[in-house]
Amino acid sequence: MSSYYYSDTGSAIVKDLDHHEPRQLRYYSFFTALSQIFGFLMLFFTGYWNGSYNGGYQWGANYTETLPDGTPNKVFVTGNWHYHATFMTYGLVFLQGEAILMYRLFRHERKIFSKFLHGLFHLFAFVLLIFGLIAIVQHKNNMNNKHMFSAHSWVGVSIIIAYTLQFVAGFINFGFPKTSPAVRAWYLPIHRAVGLIIFALSCAQAVFGVMQETWILTARSGGNYFGRVGVHSKISNLSLVRITFGFIGRLDTHFKLTSCLLLQSTFYRTKMTSTYYYSDASSLIKEHEDHEPRQLRYYSFFTALSQIFGFLMLFFTGYWNGSYNGGYQWGANYTEILSGGVPNKVFVTGNWHYHATFMTYGLVFLQGEAILMYRLFRHERKIFSKFLHGLFHLFALVLFVFGLIAIVTHKNNMKSKHMFSAHSWIGVSVIVGFILQYICGFVSFGFPKVSPAVRAWYLPVHRAVGLVIFSVSCVQAVIGNVTETWILYFTSPGSYFQKCYGLLDCHGQGFIINFNLLFLILYAITVVYLTTSKKYKRAPTIDEQK
Repeated sequence: MSSYYYSDTGSAIVKDLDHHEPRQLRYYSFFTALSQIFGFLMLFFTGYWNGSYNGGYQWGANYTETLPDGTPNKVFVTGNWHYHATFMTYGLVFLQGEAILMYRLFRHERKIFSKFLHGLFHLFAFVLLIFGLIAIVQHKNNMNNKHMFSAHSWVGVSIIIAYTLQFVAGFINFGFPKTSPAVRAWYLPIHRAVGLIIFALSCAQAVFGVMQETWILTARSGGNYFGRVGVHSKISNLSLVRITFGFIGRLDTHFKLTSCLLLQSTFYRTKMTSTYYYSDASSLIKEHEDHEPRQLRYYSFFTALSQIFGFLMLFFTGYWNGSYNGGYQWGANYTEILSGGVPNKVFVTGNWHYHATFMTYGLVFLQGEAILMYRLFRHERKIFSKFLHGLFHLFALVLFVFGLIAIVTHKNNMKSKHMFSAHSWIGVSVIVGFILQYICGFVSFGFPKVSPAVRAWYLPVHRAVGLVIFSVSCVQAVIGNVTETWILYFTSPGSYFQKCYGLLDCHGQGFIINFNLLFLILYAITVVYLTTSKKYKRAPTIDEQK
């Protein structure tokens, strides 16, 4: 039973569903409020840190001023970076996120109202993006730095191009002149999927940029307050600067993930007619005669693409970690006896390479493949996919345990403090979340197996949390690689790497680092797309239906 009422603005007559909608929207208000709280806290910390530390906001080029005694003095304007960070975070993270949520926040208003706000917020985000781009170009010119040499800049330009094309295509299709209904119906799911990808990448870029600037400040600060606090303080004595960095990194990530949880239901579901046939493993399944070939037209393409990106990521990760900066070395520092009987202490610095490799291979690739098992083996018995899903997650668990041991050993060897960066905070959160998710999944769907009602309730939660952990793991991998890149760049004054990285002339090392991160991001995008798109969802076999 249902009744009708006018919305708060009186612009639309909507249904008040007595039974189903309250149950389905039980957590709607909670997650909506949570997304707004995280968003405004992110805005506060972003603005407060950029405006209060390291010179604050300064706009423009370097200039020359005349001192009271008539002596000319050149003033270096270094605050353009703060404008860049603020504009990009406010625009591509907050305003873009709010634009995506317009269809959720105003769910009972006329669609034209939500559509207008959706486009308006994207327009504001686009304006801030332009000013943020101008600010970083000005900053690099002031500092006499090279443009487009880091992975952050490569990904950033890709986001800007994609965002511009997405905005133009969306305006033409749904605004003016407006294409035909058939074209709009075809383009709508593409528009939604690409929009979520751009938003997720923008959030990752914000974390990426903040962590990069953290290590640049730490390395360049030397013995000043930021440098001492960043390297030597304990968690209980963290400065407000470091806490701010930690909050920005965490809030960017959580804001993205909370919004994505609200938006997962945007993908449509289609009913299909079918006939039956046996798979190669003799499982009786459905072959959809009419709609499935059309819906799965790009399934093989995206599946193959995900595997290509994944294996390229594995290759570049292993090659870079094994070939440069000492390569793989395992264990604690040790003392060797030279030929003259003189003891010589050997510092083992290659544990970090094991950490980076194990974490990338485990929490990115193996976890991604585990998630895809229900897509890759869509026509086999579900128990087969479930077994591989759990097995790949188990392998990922083993690798990240060894990766954790490696980074603890590395920090002990280097006499560095633990748990002082946002990367370590988020990393521990990922580890705890992964272990809890694995245990809950095994108990619920493996052994002893809970009741069907509980499994039906927990399954969407399990899927959503799994995608959240995978997405944050990918962001963590990017942050870790960028962190190590800048540590190498600034802790080796006059070294070959410092001289050549800015020019991408490290005999391929600079390109290897950047392409490795790009392939990692592309792999994450294809995995999330294949997993969240309802049209690629595994259809139950006849055996399961019986």
